[in-house]
This record gives sequence, C-alpha cells and structure tokens, in this order.
Amino acid sequence: MKMKVRILFLSALLFLFSSYSLWATVYMTPEELRLLRLQEEIYERLPVVRPPHIPEVTDFGEDYNRAALFLTTLQVTDPGPDFGGMREAEHLPDIIQTDNTEEAVWIWSRYYELTGDESIIQNIEDAWTYIWNFPSWREEGGSHPSYGYYRYYVGGWGLLAEMKYRQVFGDSSHWAYADSAANYYLQNYFNHEYSTLNLMVKAWAMGCLYLYGEEVGNPSYTFHALWEATRMKAWVEAYPTYRLGREDWAMSGGAIVWGLANSYFRGSPDEAAEWMATYAPYMKIFDEYGQWVLAHNAWYALGHWIAYRATADLVYRDNHHFLTDTLLAQDGDLDGGIPAHFDDNDDMDQSWCTAYLGFMCLNPLVEAPIAVVIAPREAPIIIPPEGGQFTYDGSSCNNGELPTTVDLWVMVDLPWGGQHGPVKIYHDVNLGSFEGISAVRNQRVGGGVPAGVYTYKAYVGDYPDVKIDSSYFDFIKEGQTVAFARSETSPAFAPTGFGLGGTYPNPFNLQTTIYYELPAKTAVRLEVYNLSGRRVATLVDERQEAGYQQVTWQAEGMPSGVYFYKLNAGVHQSSGKMILLK
Repeated sequence: MKMKVRILFLSALLFLFSSYSLWATVYMTPEELRLLRLQEEIYERLPVVRPPHIPEVTDFGEDYNRAALFLTTLQVTDPGPDFGGMREAEHLPDIIQTDNTEEAVWIWSRYYELTGDESIIQNIEDAWTYIWNFPSWREEGGSHPSYGYYRYYVGGWGLLAEMKYRQVFGDSSHWAYADSAANYYLQNYFNHEYSTLNLMVKAWAMGCLYLYGEEVGNPSYTFHALWEATRMKAWVEAYPTYRLGREDWAMSGGAIVWGLANSYFRGSPDEAAEWMATYAPYMKIFDEYGQWVLAHNAWYALGHWIAYRATADLVYRDNHHFLTDTLLAQDGDLDGGIPAHFDDNDDMDQSWCTAYLGFMCLNPLVEAPIAVVIAPREAPIIIPPEGGQFTYDGSSCNNGELPTTVDLWVMVDLPWGGQHGPVKIYHDVNLGSFEGISAVRNQRVGGGVPAGVYTYKAYVGDYPDVKIDSSYFDFIKEGQTVAFARSETSPAFAPTGFGLGGTYPNPFNLQTTIYYELPAKTAVRLEVYNLSGRRVATLVDERQEAGYQQVTWQAEGMPSGVYFYKLNAGVHQSSGKMILLK
C-alpha cells in the first residue's frame, strides 16, 4: 500500500511539472525549487523521449539574425504598463519579465551591430521603457541573502544589455540604470554557499559586474567582483563535480565557468589556462533531463567555449559546436525560436531560451568566424636574466561553412610601447569547413632582452593588416631593467595614458613590486586590502611626476593569502590582485 501511494505521489508530481515550463524563469520560492529538484531527480531515471539531433552545416550568422527577429514577435506593443516588455513564450503571453527584456536588448543591439538593420531600433527603445519601469533590483524574491537570487540574476543581464547598447549606439542615456544594478550588488550581500543555484547566479553576476566596472572605469565594481570571485573559486575547487557538473533552475555549471572567467581570471589571466584545463572537464558535455534542459545546455555551451578560449583545446570548441547544433535542431518550424525542452511543441518557443541560443551559442561563432587561441603550458612565465624559453599550445579553427585560407602570426608587445615581430608566421594555412588545427610551440627569449612584462600575441587573418581574431598571454623577463627614466630622454617611450602594469613577482614571498604609468604629474594614492576588504597598507600618498613608476610592498607580518591593490591617480582608478605565499 505504501509503495502504491508513493507511485501515485510521484505520478502527481510528474503531472504537476509536466507543463512546468509554464513557469519558465520567473522567481521560484525555496519550496518551489525543492519540488523542482525532486521532479528533476525523477526525470533523471526516465529515458529521453526525443533525443538530440545534429543538423547539417549551417550559417550561424543567419541563425543569429533569425533568432533576433523572432524575439520581436514576442514584444508587447499594446499601450499599458507592460509596453515594450518581452513575453515569456509563444504559449505564455501573459508573463512579462525584465530579464527577458534585457536579454532582448543585448541580442537586438548585437543584431544591429552585425546587420545595420535600423528597423530594430524602435524595439530596443520600447524595451528600455519597460526595463526602467520594472528594474532588476525590484524583481521578485527580495534581497534575502539566501533566497534573493533572482535580482542578482536579472541585474547581470541589465549590465550586459546597457554595455552592449552603449557600445553599439554610443548612447549613454541608460548608464544610470546599469549603475543602479551594479550598486545593488555592492549594497546587498548574497550567500553563494547556501546552494549550487546561488553559486551559479552569483558567479554570473560577478562576471557581469567585473566587465561593467572595467568598461566604465569604476574600480569599486571590479574590486568587489574580484573579492567575491576569489571566494567562489575556492568554493568550486572544494567540490568541482557537484558544482560544475550540476543544473539548477534555468542554469548549469557553465554559468560558473563563464562568471569566473570574466571576474577572477580577468584579474589573473595567467592562471586561466591551467585552471580551466584542471576544472573545465567537470562540466557536462550534454544534459538530457529537466524541464529547462535546453537552457542548461546553452550554459554548458558557453562554458565550453570559455574553456576553449582559455586552453586552446579544440575538444571544448567541438563540444560547443555540438551543443549549438543540438539547440538549433529544436527550431522545428524554422521561425528562429526554440523551446525549453526537447518534448515541447513548435508553438512553445520561449523568448529567454532563444536569447540564450543567441548569446551563449551563436554569438561566439559569429564573433570569431575564424578563431585563434594560444595558452601557455605553465604560468606565470618567468624568463631568467640569462634567457630561456617557454612552451605553449596553439590552435586555430574555422567556424564557418566554407573552406578558407588564412595567415597566422605572432607579435610581442613591448613594455615601453610598440610591437616587435612577427616572431612566428605561417602563410596560407588552409582550414576546411568547421576544421580546426592545433600544435605545441616553443619560444626562445634571449638573455639580451631587457627586463619587463611582455605580451605574446597571436593573430589570424591576412598578414599584416587584416586581423580577424587574436589571443595573448604575458611573460616576464628578469634581469637588467630598461630604465624607467628613459621617458625623460626619449619622448617616444613616454607613457601616453594612465596604466596599471601589475605586480612582479606574483605570487610572492615577503615582497613584490607594483608597476604603473602616469602620463602627467598627478596626485597618487596606492593602497593594499586583504580579502575581507580591510586596508592593510598605504604605499603611496603623494603627487608624482609623469613616467613609469614602481613601488615595492614589504609584506612581513602579513599572513599568506589573497590581497588587492587599488590605485587612484587623479581621475583614474584601477585595481588588481596579488597572492602572498610564505
């Protein structure tokens, strides 16, 4: 009798959630999330009704345009409070959400950037009307530190939407909206250790915040994102299988990979390749179950693309292609939209799933039709005074349907400005449709090369002027420094703008040197903070002359751990991260 009751109970749950996509991505209470997770555990014991399908070779640019135009069919055009907002889905016309609308602004702005189609401009303006009326920080769920995930999630899309819109149209009239979303993060704590969903959402949010802070030059935003990302990275490393190979709500572990790549590893790019090679394999290649399975796979696709760009491993690129093709195959009526689940009908396409397809799957391929990636085997790369060499992985791939011939070459950005090279060049490389090539290469650095931080940069295109894509990493040469006073004797080498050059060594033991550039005499304040945000040292607080500056921090008496340095120079601000190891 108990078994029969349990079966009836599970059947009732399955019936209850068989149309769960009706709820789509609106905020869900903790109890609703508990029921959803139980339902998805049940689904994981059931076979897939309609397996994924990989279509024939496709034009990803046309696919992106079709998805962007599909979204216009779901925008509210009737006068009223919902005017300009995005409907959840074809079969859910009464659910209007801010996140869907912000996603559409990003997709449409990118569409205009690609096509110049001015017919989309009014859709974008109408969308902003709705967004201002229903801002991210007023969405459901409140600001509870454990349950307030929805405002964090929606705020990230707001930051990306405003950035893309401003970049494309040169219009900063919605800058204040993005600032309000960013400031919400600084003012409202959100606990990523409470659940895997919280970790996914917060990683996404901090990635968006760092990119926004970098874009607008606000170190408070980048500093906060780095601080939170450092804590989340450690949380992921403690249990990577559960946190990177997991799905919850409408997200998956790919969101964590994207978020850390655009926060922690923007601040510490030298660590990206090794970390991704170690932890990215914990992501699933394909998720078969759950009411929002296509959304889960879109996030995984984005995570695999990020892993490819960090490691140069073509396996991740192929995983991204597989997931992209699988999602495209769900557009059964070829209207540009896709649903949330393999079993959904063609008249159940969702606006947010279609936006996911455009942002996470199609845009990377449109953005880099021919890609090049280089990644060092070990980092940081430190060449001793007498010279030495480093080893790196390199790959290039054709993400289009037509074969092509390209040049591949490498230049070196010099510490004092300008480029040297090419140090390597390969002419007339043939890349077939969707073909990729990879190789391991060595680079010798002579003892006569002056000390400093150099950038090793690969290009693909038509040498020397046409550059389709690029990839780079830094290396450090020890030894005799090129005198910073050179700017006084050779104006060609004087700094032309404000710049924070990073620290060396990093990680360090007891002392490290912070480098920065000043184009003019100005007031300078350089401070060091610990992971909890407390200032532990003020290294500079004075007016300094123009030129290349360096300050050494003696960290005796400080415990091992992560520290942040923040530089204020006149109206300019910037920050970075350093690690003390004793």
